[in-house]
Amino acid sequence: MDDNILESLRSFDGVWGRVTGSGSQAEKTLGLREVTDMAARLCEQYTALARRCPQFAQRLSRLAREEGALMRRLTAEGFLLTGEEHVPASACAVIHGSLAGLRGAYLVSCELAEALSLSASGASGALMQTLERLSAEERCRARDVREMILRAMGAI
Repeated sequence: MDDNILESLRSFDGVWGRVTGSGSQAEKTLGLREVTDMAARLCEQYTALARRCPQFAQRLSRLAREEGALMRRLTAEGFLLTGEEHVPASACAVIHGSLAGLRGAYLVSCELAEALSLSASGASGALMQTLERLSAEERCRARDVREMILRAMGAI
């Protein structure tokens, strides 16, 4: 086998542990950091879409504020675990079309909800409950975006 493939296979367990929230404290924190970065990117995407889609600007601005709150909560949870504050990487959303941008936001929101759910399954106590609640809230935001797409296309 190719050395790159072998190296990828060797590191898979660590990556999977971070995604599911299992493993060491450092791996759990890295999983939270990745989810926090996803929320930051989605916040920027909603903000850009609010400027691009005037018919949904108010709803998209609300979603951006909610994603910002999610990002801050995840940052705080990570700090409680490790004592280190994670500052999400800068995000710059590029929207090439309103419908395509909405679809992209919908897909990322679904992915984020799933990542939060997986992280919750590997956590315990208050953190598990918090991540489950945040996952449910993210699923609601994904439904909101789905409805906007359907309305924009005249399907409802």
